[in-house]
Formats: sequence, structure tokens, C-alpha cells
Amino acid sequence: MIKKTKIRNEVLARILLAKKIYNDAELACSNLIDQTVFTKGIFLLHDAAEIALAAVANHLNAEFKDRNYLLSYYKLIKDQAPRKGNVPLRREMERLNTIRNTAKHEGILPDTKSNAYLASAVYSLFEKICKKYLDLEFSSISLKSLIRDERIREYINKAEKNIDIGKIKEAFVSLAYAMFYICESLTIPLLYPPLSEDVKGEAQYYIPPMDKTAHMVNLIGHGVDLFQYDQFKTFVPKIGRYKKSGKTFHQWDKYFGHPANWTKEKAEFCLHFCIETALKFQKEPYEKLKPIFYFNVYVDVIKAKTKETAFWDNSIHSEFSSPMQKRKKVLSLKRGQSIEGYVIPQEFIRDEWYVASRNIPPKLGNVNGSGYVLKKDVIVTQRKITT
Repeated sequence: MIKKTKIRNEVLARILLAKKIYNDAELACSNLIDQTVFTKGIFLLHDAAEIALAAVANHLNAEFKDRNYLLSYYKLIKDQAPRKGNVPLRREMERLNTIRNTAKHEGILPDTKSNAYLASAVYSLFEKICKKYLDLEFSSISLKSLIRDERIREYINKAEKNIDIGKIKEAFVSLAYAMFYICESLTIPLLYPPLSEDVKGEAQYYIPPMDKTAHMVNLIGHGVDLFQYDQFKTFVPKIGRYKKSGKTFHQWDKYFGHPANWTKEKAEFCLHFCIETALKFQKEPYEKLKPIFYFNVYVDVIKAKTKETAFWDNSIHSEFSSPMQKRKKVLSLKRGQSIEGYVIPQEFIRDEWYVASRNIPPKLGNVNGSGYVLKKDVIVTQRKITT
């Protein structure tokens, strides 16, 4: 009888790696139209299966000789643990190995429909070898341990615990906050009207994406499934923020935020989707290709050209200003005077700049004030920020 041994950290790390690669492989193999994407998935499935089998061999203290490949692990593991019998799913892994090698060495891409089952086969391999050799449920090995942001990880842990004890509503709340901090917190709440007065007279503001189209592009760029994201948002409450204190709050949607939707199955879907999204958003691009945000490097210098250059609280164009308020001057500069701040282009306004600056009197406790100025009245240059 094989003596049960504690699973070492390096073994678990390999299983986690295999699971992460498998997730990417499954997504690629779900594309039955594009053969090249599907083939990429086959390569990833092969890597994931090989890593998982290597983890089992490592756990059993098998002696590695030379280089080991996917199918060679079958004999290596069986020789080390003969009483456990044959390693499962050899035929399926032989098929995976064959079509992977054919694609890699001969350039013959696999048929997508007849080989689509291989993703399920690899997942089944994970389940069987983890149970058989590690005495561990594969589904219990969570990718959440790879999430670096402690705050996000805490919300996900809380959601997982609430699901286990049947507190589904509370789990959805935690997952809503987790997703908020993963990809939804970069917003401009001043652009949205308050919902009501709540704590100590503070106004509540919804925090929708700063630009819905840009947000969708951002999700796609990180490999997030938009259909699943929309499903996730249907089940969880909206997240808002108090204007003065910046504290967050949540509010349920009347149409879908009700007990009939608070099921364990839906909560588990949201949990797994949230973990996957967190991992996708923490990927760092190749350093040399990483975009540098303008305001992290430069500050704008706005210099007056006219005898008296005025900055206003509203645009000169009525369709972009509040019809209930008369335009007020928030700052006046004499010719040659300048302020520093951020000139923010307005997509539909071609003759004005929107300027945010500490030199403009702030409102509602903000650090910067803001105002509109005619482009013809100022010269805008940039100054590199020194650190």
C-alpha cells in the first residue's frame, strides 16, 4: 500500500499552472470555426496535461530520467505506484499527442468538430489523477491563490465561504465588490447624477464605466467573454460610491436582484468567472510594449494669449452645459499668465478645452477644480513631470 504523503507546494503549484493553462486552452478549443485558434488550444491542452502528469510523478517521487514527454509519464507513474493500476485516459492522450505532433511537425491542422471532445478529456484526466494519486478533488484546487491583489482575494474568499454555508445573497454582494476593484472602479462619478441622500446627507452616485464602449474594448482586450460578463452583472448588485467620503455601497436591481435568482449554481458561475477575470486583468503586458498614460508622465501648461482669458464652469455650447444654470466664470488670467493642470479633449467640442487644475477653485472637496476655455485664447504645452 502506498503511504499517503503530504502534497508539497511545488506539486500544487504545477496543478494550478495546469489548471490555468487549461482555462486558456478550453476557450481556444471552443472556437470550432477558426482552425488556427483551435490548434493553439490543442497545443495548450497538451501542455496542461503534461504538466499535471509531471506534478503527479513529482508527488510520487518518481525518478526522472532524461526528458519526459506526455505519454512517457504513463509508464513512469505506473512503475512508481503499481497498485494504483493504469493511469487513466491513455487512448485520449495518445490522440491528443498525435494531432498535436502532426500540426507542429507536419503543418496539418486538426479537424475541429471531431476533436472538440479533447478539452473534456483533459479535464477528466485532471479529476481522475488528482483523486487517484493526490487524494484531492481537482475542483477544490482554486486559481484564487494566484490573485495578487489582497482586497480582491478577500472578497472572493468571503463569497466562497458564503456559498458553502448557503448565504447566496451575501456571496453575490462580495463578488460585485470584487469585480468593481478588478476592472470597474476607474470612473468619473461627477458625470452621473446622485441617486439620493443617504449617510449624513451624502449623495450616492452610481459608478458605471467611464465610457461603456471603452470598457467593453478593455474587457475584450483582456480576453473576457462579454456574454458571461453580462450574465455576471445581471446576478450581482450595482456598486456605487458616496460623493464626499468615497465609501462604496451596493444597490440591487429590482428586475433581477431577487431571491429567485439567488441559487448556488448561479453563485458558483459568478465565483469562477470573477476569479478568471481577476487573473486576466492582472496580466502585465511586455514591458517594452506597455502603454504609458500621458498624465503619468506630463502635466499641461495652459498660458493665456488674450488680455483677459476666462475659464467657465460650463461649455459655451448649450447642448454640453446645464440648461438650468447660468454660466459662471471660475478663473481669469491676464496675457502671459499660466496655470498647470490637465487639458482633457472633448470628443464633440472642437473649439474649447476642458481643463482640470489645482489653480481653479475646486468644488465639493475635489483636489482639482475644472473649467472650459476657448482654444484660441490659450497656448497649451506639456511639461515632463520630474520625480
